[in-house]
Amino acid sequence: MNVSKIPVIIIGAGPTGLMAAAQLQRFNIPYRIIEKRKGTTAFSKALGVQARTMEIYDQMGIAEKAISLGLAVKEVQIMAKGQYVQTMPLSKAGINFTPFPYLFILEQSRNEELIHEYIQSRGGKVEWQTEMTHFEVQKNGAYVCIKKQDGSEEHIHADWVIAADGGRSPVRHALNIPFKGDTYKNVFYVVDTEVNWEKDHNSLHMNLADNNFTAFFPITDEKGTRFRLVGILPEHFYDKKDISFEDIQQNIQALQHLDLTFGKTHWFSVYRVHHRCIDNFRMGPVFFAGDAAHVHSPAGGQGMNTGLQDAYNLAWKLALVVSNKAPKTLLDSYHKERWPFANQLVNTTDRAFTSVVKKGTLINWVRLNIMPFLISRLMGISKVQQRAFRIVSQTGISYPESPIAVGAVYLSKKAPHPGDRLPFLKVYNTTTAQQESLYHRLGEQFFHAIVWLKASDKQLDAVVQDLKQYLDDRYPNLFQTHIISERAENTAVFQQLDLDQSLLFIVRPDNYIGYIGKINDQQALENYLNLILL
Repeated sequence: MNVSKIPVIIIGAGPTGLMAAAQLQRFNIPYRIIEKRKGTTAFSKALGVQARTMEIYDQMGIAEKAISLGLAVKEVQIMAKGQYVQTMPLSKAGINFTPFPYLFILEQSRNEELIHEYIQSRGGKVEWQTEMTHFEVQKNGAYVCIKKQDGSEEHIHADWVIAADGGRSPVRHALNIPFKGDTYKNVFYVVDTEVNWEKDHNSLHMNLADNNFTAFFPITDEKGTRFRLVGILPEHFYDKKDISFEDIQQNIQALQHLDLTFGKTHWFSVYRVHHRCIDNFRMGPVFFAGDAAHVHSPAGGQGMNTGLQDAYNLAWKLALVVSNKAPKTLLDSYHKERWPFANQLVNTTDRAFTSVVKKGTLINWVRLNIMPFLISRLMGISKVQQRAFRIVSQTGISYPESPIAVGAVYLSKKAPHPGDRLPFLKVYNTTTAQQESLYHRLGEQFFHAIVWLKASDKQLDAVVQDLKQYLDDRYPNLFQTHIISERAENTAVFQQLDLDQSLLFIVRPDNYIGYIGKINDQQALENYLNLILL
């Protein structure tokens, strides 16, 4: 029996699998990606693209195209029984945290197309209409049998496997891994339709009603009337077959107390929502990502974004290990960084979702009377707005307990710490004499050594040059060194970082801070580099 060999195989080419392939392509790592569908999805499915995902797209060079295809939602309007309660201004709350201070609306189908085009532009390809028929973990990798479009079979040995094969993951089932959690009793509906009303098409609208709710997500169209509606299906429709949106329109209007009419329906579906998570995102050579690892309620528009970030977190680590530039222990950090967030997300969205959908006279009264009052008061406080934005946008995700987040110096509470996402900063470009985003300066390089040089530490210039030479010599083509001096044009950024001394940041390929230490503490730096690199 002939067996093909490949360093990495990705099972599933939804958003998560495609992002994993795109990132491996970015680092020139050989891989194969298979998907039983004929191509990218034709359905809109997930809609919300959070700011952190937009930052990833920006690093990949596809953010501008995404923006040309979608719609930026800069505020969320909250209603109770059709009456206005409060507005959460996303753009105002997030302006200092990200270049993308909004919720971006772009259908999953278009997200998949964007990432697929990126893969193709780099010379990669997806093996469509190809299905896994057998899977088993072996001593030095995994054995995968696949059935191709023409009906032929191929046997593959992969050193590593990324299971991005969805909530019903065949890989997860093959390995008998429990998917712990539950299914909500409610049945939900989702519809893409035209809505005729007086509400703003550039806002997300959330309406709380008696034991029910409806969320209105705007979708790009020429007339500015198309919305995605998500809500609870009235119970007397639960057992009815072949439900159409026309069947429930009057119920929605009556229950939600909204003055509106509906136009053309583009897509309608009913479904049940699950909240589940596996206990470990890694089993030997197999890594689980996206819905194969965790599923949760649609509260907050987190699902697709979380899967994309799973892949983004894992791929650079796999790339280093496959290219023999990092120890295999680096891969342990994937579960240790992503599982706590995903598990917390499942629990948090479950509580939030339950507070909106749970039935009962008392909780319904609280939802329609106390909750709007609290929302109105709390969302009027800028710090609360900012905190909410950081959570929902996923720009606040941090890995402080990561085994590869190391601090070798005291830092104030205000300063960024190892394990934090590198903050959105604007620094002075001496060539253009303009302020620029530090993210744009970093680009797609593997690692970045950022030297923050205080004006009082000019004597460290020689040390900085030695540091740059050391990194270039020991790790060719892995590091790019950036020297940011404290000068009049950079005063604001040094204050923002709350730096009282010159420091060195080592920034990972995913723009998270891995290490912070003194510029001249070479031993601490070497200890860190020995931890993550060969």
